Amino acid sequence: KLESGAVNSDMLRRARVTLGITDEEAKDMHVESFAQEVRSQLGLPEEEDEEDEIDINQDKRVETVAEIEAKMQKMKEEAENRPVEDTSAIKFKDGAYEQLSKLQEVLGLTDEDADYEISAATERYWRNTALQTLEDAIAGTKDPAKAWGIIQSRQKELFLKDSSMKSMMTSI
Repeated sequence: KLESGAVNSDMLRRARVTLGITDEEAKDMHVESFAQEVRSQLGLPEEEDEEDEIDINQDKRVETVAEIEAKMQKMKEEAENRPVEDTSAIKFKDGAYEQLSKLQEVLGLTDEDADYEISAATERYWRNTALQTLEDAIAGTKDPAKAWGIIQSRQKELFLKDSSMKSMMTSI
């Protein structure tokens, strides 16, 4: 419906007023809708609603500090030994940028809100590429200039802004 112009921001505003939806509620719904479309344009499944999940272990408590430390150490070792997942095939569909831009406009989202949702959905995939590429450069199997080119190319594929790259690079 975005392409046809059948839905616009004024229509949404009138519907919100009619339904008694506050501006804050509307913004939350718009951000959530945008995030869902980002995932859809990446070909990813919808995220599970974590608020509705029941933790079957919520009433179980670890009895000692030593047990906590042992579990933390085990989790750390598992994370270090886990191979980096190849997520290079995860990319936005053709026309995704235009579709997301139209949706952002109709929903009245700021660039910051849209950029945050895109970053939240894609950071993991960029990070996997960056980690593997940097490991290859360090091992000498990839020229550093080529490695940097791959990282920048992945950034563009995932619509990540330069402003978010500094924090992502330092978090690797």
